[in-house]
Amino acid sequence: MLQNARREPINSGGSAGLPQFLRFLANLPEPDNVARALLLGPMSVFDTGAVSITQVRGEALELNGTSGYTPGEVDGYWRVPLSVPTPFSRCVREAEVIIDEIEEVTTNFEALQVDEGLWQGFMDRLGVGQVISAPIVFQGTVIGAFGGITRSKRQWNSLDFALLDGISSALGLWVTHPDTPTSRTDRLHRRDASLLHVTQRQQQILRLVEVGKSNTAIALALGYSVSTIKQELQRVMRNMGVSDRSDAAERARSLGLLADSDS
Repeated sequence: MLQNARREPINSGGSAGLPQFLRFLANLPEPDNVARALLLGPMSVFDTGAVSITQVRGEALELNGTSGYTPGEVDGYWRVPLSVPTPFSRCVREAEVIIDEIEEVTTNFEALQVDEGLWQGFMDRLGVGQVISAPIVFQGTVIGAFGGITRSKRQWNSLDFALLDGISSALGLWVTHPDTPTSRTDRLHRRDASLLHVTQRQQQILRLVEVGKSNTAIALALGYSVSTIKQELQRVMRNMGVSDRSDAAERARSLGLLADSDS
């Protein structure tokens, strides 16, 4: 297990940077500092411009540490259901490292098309590189995912994948350590809706939209005011990138965000 020790983030790329990264993790640093150490250390060999770390919590991936992204670029992705196809959710399901060409991401993952401008912004700012998605594994179980966006493309080899596997094992120890600060990160206690998240109330509303109920009928059925129903629908439509409530319901259903109700 990791032991406490005082270390500073390192700036030594590739496999040479992995031992230093391990020593840095022994201090149980904050998630953003871990992401920064990854960016400056072992993942710098991939010409990585931004890094993020997520954890599996229930049926979703929740964001922990980031480095190289602006708050506006990641706020919409602080919680993403595992049922929604994304690069990270796919690597968690398949339990293996996956490399995507960044210009193909919104084509290959329908859910991300609602934020196509953001992904174009990544290419404008970082370059037309690749998206790295790697599972975080502890004792044979996938407990999260990490990865990032590279500034350029590369031909991946077995040593590259071995390095990512080493990072995966190290992060697995850090995430599961009883004194790790990951469970205390503010990102995991947010109450605002993320881009690919629908609250329970919004699910109830959208299911009634699907069967043709008016806003007034939905308000009476659920015990809310008509104003509340309108506000919730506006939030969902904005998050889904649509201008019609029926389209919002249809899109949420197609992305697997509407769990069928037992009631």
